[in-house]
Amino acid sequence: MRPVYAVSGGVSKFAKARPDKTFPALVKEAYDYAIADLGLTHRQFVEIVDGSVASYFSDHFSRQLMAGIMAQDYLGMCPKPSHRVEGGGATGGICFQEAWKAVASGYMDVCLAYGFEMMSHVATWKGNEFIALASDVSFDYPVGGFYSGYYAMMVTRHMKEFGTTPEQMAHVSVKNHMNAYHNPYAQKRQKLSIADVRNSPMVAWPLTRLDICVMSDGAAATILCSEAGLDRLEKASGRRIPRV
Repeated sequence: MRPVYAVSGGVSKFAKARPDKTFPALVKEAYDYAIADLGLTHRQFVEIVDGSVASYFSDHFSRQLMAGIMAQDYLGMCPKPSHRVEGGGATGGICFQEAWKAVASGYMDVCLAYGFEMMSHVATWKGNEFIALASDVSFDYPVGGFYSGYYAMMVTRHMKEFGTTPEQMAHVSVKNHMNAYHNPYAQKRQKLSIADVRNSPMVAWPLTRLDICVMSDGAAATILCSEAGLDRLEKASGRRIPRV
């Protein structure tokens, strides 16, 4: 396996709804951010990149099968190789892992990894139904399961096993919202207290609305490369790129 470098990344603006853009355009927003950070134009990067990995949770939200191919075409990267990965809540991490494997194995020297979601086209209850289809439709789903409920059961088990309190769990939400507060691209930019989290409407005990992740429209991209790919990127940009 070869060393792999994460040399750039970019995000779109995340919001409850982005009616101003299609999902391929959201991907391009994140992509433009990532290549601009390297000091490259689109034409320069397309000549260098070997391929990409696309990720999104569900075909249902965008009502588009093979949506990764649509984004690949929109970015002007056809016919470079690309494939889509999906793994429920771990989809974004698996995408990064697949891009790492493409570079570490020698299959690619420069790989673009990107992910997107466009959840605003359906009502919240329908979105929860789509997400719940990632559970076992023969066992979990028929009993009225949804993911906030599944995770609430895991939390209560953790509380029983380790003595964790709801207030301790609320620290996670406070920390995450504080990170978002300083991020102009984030959907929810709020400073919260433990009391704010615990006093918000209950969703599935002990998880409240402020414990639960929001549904969003948005995209993110990152660029991974080998030593040889790094040399090509530096030659094209005319500057040294930090190794991470």
